[in-house]
Amino acid sequence: MADNKYGAWLRKIGDREAASSMARECAFAMLFWAVVQAAFAWKYGPSLFGHAVVLAVGGFCLLRWKSRGAAVALALYALINMSITLAINSGVAIEGGKNLALALMISWTAVKAVEATFRLQGRFAFLPAPAPATHS
Repeated sequence: MADNKYGAWLRKIGDREAASSMARECAFAMLFWAVVQAAFAWKYGPSLFGHAVVLAVGGFCLLRWKSRGAAVALALYALINMSITLAINSGVAIEGGKNLALALMISWTAVKAVEATFRLQGRFAFLPAPAPATHS
C-alpha cells in the first residue's frame, strides 16, 4: 500500500495490516472533514457545527477503537447527507448544502471505513498472523 498510497482508496483491502491502516486513515480523514465543516460553519452559519461534531465524534471513535458501529453510523449519516445534497442539486426545495463533491468524498471515506473495520473484526476479518515460535 505504501507504493501507491492514493490508489489504496480505490482498491479492496488485501490483508490485516492494510485494513488497520485504512481504518486509521479514514479516521484522520473524518477528523479533517469535521474541521472543513467547522470552517464552513464560520462562513455559512452555526447549523453546520452539528455536522462537524458528528464527524469529529465518529472519527475519534474510529481512531480510538476502530469501531464497526462508528463506521456504520458515519456511513449512514454520510449517505443520508449525500442523498439530501443530490436532492437539492436536482431542484427539490429543502434546506441543506449544495456541495456535492464534499458529500461524495465524505461518503466514500465512510464506506472505506466500514470496509476496513469489518475486515478487522467480525465475520469477514482476516486471521491475525501467528506468533513466531520460540525454541528453547
